[in-house]
Amino acid sequence: MRRAWLFYLILIFGLSTLPGSSVHLGGDHRDKIAHFLLYGGYGFLIAAGGWRGLRWSWSRVLLVGLGAGALTGLADECYQMLIPGRLSTAGDWFADILGATAGALAGKLLLPPLRRGRKKESA
Repeated sequence: MRRAWLFYLILIFGLSTLPGSSVHLGGDHRDKIAHFLLYGGYGFLIAAGGWRGLRWSWSRVLLVGLGAGALTGLADECYQMLIPGRLSTAGDWFADILGATAGALAGKLLLPPLRRGRKKESA
């Protein structure tokens, strides 16, 4: 689980490699929702174990989510400019940042109770 975020990152860039003609989400809002959800999973995995986010304070998890979303999202949007038929927009980047941050915060909130429950079951 500690390196799952890395495989997820490869998935994100793999999806970005698809030409624009093979990606049809419909309206602009669906695209933003897809970016938010995709990066939400990324942020969740970071909090789950990529950098031991469960031991961090809420402010550190927030900063890591923001930073990971901003840097990865920016790299992804720049990469998409090289792919035929793909668009790179500030709105997509903003959805990436919000998604990664929300995912990291959700991981911080949800994972400790789940892990405590597993320890009780195994005891």
